[in-house]
Amino acid sequence: MKTIKLVFLLLFMLVSSAIYAQNFELILLGGMNASQINGDKLAGFDKVSYHAGAGIRRTLTSNTSLQFEIMYSRKGSRDVATSYDPVQDTLFRFNYIDIPVLATFRVYQQLYVQGGIYAGVLVNASYDDGVIVSDKTSDLYRLDWGVAGGLEYRINPKWLANLRVSQSVLDINKQAFTAYYNLVSSLGIRYIIQ
Repeated sequence: MKTIKLVFLLLFMLVSSAIYAQNFELILLGGMNASQINGDKLAGFDKVSYHAGAGIRRTLTSNTSLQFEIMYSRKGSRDVATSYDPVQDTLFRFNYIDIPVLATFRVYQQLYVQGGIYAGVLVNASYDDGVIVSDKTSDLYRLDWGVAGGLEYRINPKWLANLRVSQSVLDINKQAFTAYYNLVSSLGIRYIIQ
């Protein structure tokens, strides 16, 4: 409950500051995540899900800006059935409120490169072995810290396409037997409200 209140407070501050500022853009965002968990012995970006949220961008110069976002992001990993292993028996579902802070630099006309850090607040986590779904929220650390980088293309003054990769830098698994790190590749669309 505290997490939800904090997110709503940050979202309110984000929207109210954009309304009264001149060098700020308020952004709505959404898109698709393809994720995996480094350390779970499953390879590939096979867990496909989504992200959605809002952000604010502060223009510093004609070629640089700072961006702050709050987004609901689904992550995890999935075992894919193959001819060698025909049973899909592993599915991790991790739901986070991600808060990235990114620097954006124009590299060519409408093409921008982004880089920065993020903090992810765990909402819940589950593990599905094909028979039983188990709650794993208490097995993971509440915060996920990481780095993010990507490309953004300004389609027109209101719409942007975004390609981003984010990676945990600290272990998210409280269990001592193995370390887990979120790795997410996302493709999204951004709409500038103001």
